[in-house]
Amino acid sequence: MSLKTLPWCPQPGYSVEEEPRRKVLNFGNGYQQRIESGINTLLRKYSVTFKIRHNESVQFRNFMKEHGGIRAFYFRDVALGGELVKVICTKFPRSITKTHTTFNCEFEEVV
Repeated sequence: MSLKTLPWCPQPGYSVEEEPRRKVLNFGNGYQQRIESGINTLLRKYSVTFKIRHNESVQFRNFMKEHGGIRAFYFRDVALGGELVKVICTKFPRSITKTHTTFNCEFEEVV
């Protein structure tokens, strides 16, 4: 099955967290040795906001429910020139105003 691409664009100003996974061994006299922890040690985490009209919010929510936090999809990272990044959405809480629904999503890059 091919992966779907998220068709909605996030609000400007989303944040991207990059923290290398590593192991640190501490020895006597303050000596440390650091090594990468496994393969693919620099996966990104995104905090993105989507402001969607009410008539589309059901479709957005269904897209997230369909993937259920375990099935990956593609997200277009505009900060990387529109590169498609394979992610899962770990949570997608929403707040509702008079005309729009705002989703504050957490994406984690996967391989």
